[in-house]
Amino acid sequence: MITTTTSIIDFEKAERDFLFLLHRFQEVLCDLGEGELANHLP
Repeated sequence: MITTTTSIIDFEKAERDFLFLLHRFQEVLCDLGEGELANHLP
């Protein structure tokens, strides 16, 4: 939920958050037996 209005974008935090989610997604894919697909992600 957005509680403030600001035009400042923290690109470093956005990148950290994206990479965190990407790595978790890769783990889920591996757990589901889709390791080959996970390996195609950056």
